[in-house]
Amino acid sequence: MLTGIVASDVERKVTAAGVSVSQFQLAVKRGYKGGDGKVETDFFPVVCFRQTAEYAGEYVGKGALVTVCGSFQNREWDSQNGKRKVTECIADGLTLLKSSEKRGDGNVAQAPATAQVPATSQQSHDPNPFADW
Repeated sequence: MLTGIVASDVERKVTAAGVSVSQFQLAVKRGYKGGDGKVETDFFPVVCFRQTAEYAGEYVGKGALVTVCGSFQNREWDSQNGKRKVTECIADGLTLLKSSEKRGDGNVAQAPATAQVPATSQQSHDPNPFADW
C-alpha cells in the first residue's frame, strides 16, 4: 500500500484487446528524515487496469492525494539505446483521499461515495504526513 500525491497527469489508453489502462507517477514521502533533517520523496510509476484504470482516468488528477493497493513488477524491453528496465506498481485498488485537479469544464471531479475499486485504509506513523504538501 502506498499513499502519496499524484505527480503527473493520468495517461489513459485502451489496448487493442479493449482493456482500459491508466498510468501516473506517485510521489511518496519517506517515513523518516534524512541526515540533513529533510524528509525525502520517492516517485513510483503506477499502472492501473480495467475498472481501476477507468476510475483513475475519471476522478484522479495531478495533485490528488491517493492510496494505491497493489504489487511491484519489473519489466524489461529493448530500445534503440539498449535494454531498458522499469519497476512499476500495478494497482489492484485505488482510493481517492483528496482531489485537487479541475476538469476541463472548470469543475472539480467528484468521486462517487462508493468507489468502483477496492477501498483501502491509510497506514502511516504520522496521522497526516501530507499536511504540508
